Amino acid sequence: MNTIRIKSQILCCLFTIFLIVPINTFAQDNELIGRQELIDDARQMLSLLENVHPQPYFAGGGKIAFHQRFQNLLKAIPNNGMTREGFRGLLSPFFALVGDGHTHVYPDSPFNFSGLPLLFYVVEKDLYVAGVIEKEHKNLFGARLLSVEGIQFSEIVRRTQQYYSADNIYGTLAVLGNFEHLLTKRTVLEDIIPEWKDNALINVSFLLPDGNTKKVQFEAKTRPNWELIRPDLNIELPLLEGREFGWGFIGANKDVAYLQVRGMIENRETYEKRATYSDVSEDARVYYKSIYGKETNEPIDKVIAALPSLTETYTDLIVQMKKSGANTLIIDLRTNTGGWAFPSDMLIYFLYGKEALIKLHQQTNIAIRKLSPYYLNDYPDESLDNINNSLINGKPRTFSLTEYDYDFRDYEKMENGKLTSAYAKQIVEDDLALSKTFYNEYTKGTHSNYYIPAKVMVVTNVATFSAGFMFAKSLEIMGATVVGSTSSQNVIQMGETVSYELNNSKLGGSISRSFLVHDTDLLNSPDQKNTLIPHYELTYEKLKEYKFSRHAEILYIQDIISSEN
Repeated sequence: MNTIRIKSQILCCLFTIFLIVPINTFAQDNELIGRQELIDDARQMLSLLENVHPQPYFAGGGKIAFHQRFQNLLKAIPNNGMTREGFRGLLSPFFALVGDGHTHVYPDSPFNFSGLPLLFYVVEKDLYVAGVIEKEHKNLFGARLLSVEGIQFSEIVRRTQQYYSADNIYGTLAVLGNFEHLLTKRTVLEDIIPEWKDNALINVSFLLPDGNTKKVQFEAKTRPNWELIRPDLNIELPLLEGREFGWGFIGANKDVAYLQVRGMIENRETYEKRATYSDVSEDARVYYKSIYGKETNEPIDKVIAALPSLTETYTDLIVQMKKSGANTLIIDLRTNTGGWAFPSDMLIYFLYGKEALIKLHQQTNIAIRKLSPYYLNDYPDESLDNINNSLINGKPRTFSLTEYDYDFRDYEKMENGKLTSAYAKQIVEDDLALSKTFYNEYTKGTHSNYYIPAKVMVVTNVATFSAGFMFAKSLEIMGATVVGSTSSQNVIQMGETVSYELNNSKLGGSISRSFLVHDTDLLNSPDQKNTLIPHYELTYEKLKEYKFSRHAEILYIQDIISSEN
């Protein structure tokens, strides 16, 4: 049985899925769906949650409270039915009380500016204006949100926690700002702020960078042809040219290398891995066209072989760093909301080597999985027969698992709070073997532990999530310095999602199927924080110092490096 195929399959969080899978749009979005059809969809959702999710009742007060909320949800469906968007607004708070950022109903468009015409980002535990779409509002750059229609920001956050799924407070802030941009959406504003009575105008208060307050009245209207206006960057970084990853030197002396990994889906090695157990033809051809600007009729193996390679990129990075004697590597994981964990393991190999990678896996991504039919159908190699025939510490199972049982294999293969070295090695090498491009490098070991610069700096923000979070956490465990903002994912949380679509409304989303621990030291020492807290946090004052540049974290790192030299 191929164990790692499942272990590293940490699927994207809601943000990444939204960005790569277009949300269905229907002509009937404004048409009513019948009450009974919506009740049937709600019951389908309930069945999925109870059958797939490991702990759907935990955060919301237990099973009775869960079912009481569900019946209240059914009562709230009007006799004449609801629109698809209205039903989404009804389901979202129900998912929110599961308390899991991977379990949700997909949002609608990321920002339609039918509410506030502003782009908000998170700094510390505030939202600040990071972009506008109307020139007359440029004077609001850097202004922190104080209230909307007289409702204080802290209350807006509290209400959003009840409205939208998140692991922690940073996840709630992220959906208000960096990714879901809830405040740009009229329908969400109406749900979160029912006090808003004048649908044509909306009143907002800000705390300006100079310490003064300012009240602004905006028109609440859809702005179809918007163009985002942002503060100056104040720094030039290597361009990705449509790719998810790339690198280059910054500064005049080639002593600082900058690697950006915006996602963990679109790369040759991940496509090679996915192709071993599913048909990736359509996805791979779409990505090929986005890179080369043309379609191809070549066989799928040749298409995949032509895709941008992380192995090649990482090899070039470390060879050139060693050649130039670069003493700092910046790894930018801002807005990396996940995909597959492959890119993380590969970089650990190049920087720290095979043995370090195996040692790392002894304490990361430890999973308890619920064996629902949805999980078993998604992963044929993980049949009940294969699971039950697998050995636990060299011995056969004393009883058989059945559907809906929990699989504690990882916990049973732990010694002194970590996976055994042999099991971790099996996990790592089974997984890496799924990519012939990288496994050829791995078996030869040509660039294993090839070069470690004196400083490895990892950049995170609230949207560093799922496999992106795992990437950052792994580097932190290896000794890297984290700069930026606290991630919206917890170290111990739910993940490894199953996707769904409701039969009548066609609303979709994802549901976690596993309980995950990304650092077993947290289990051994309960005093440790369950979040990835930067060593150097980007505070509002620092952000202001860098004139609210969207690359303020990189400017901050440059100052940190200068101060240490």
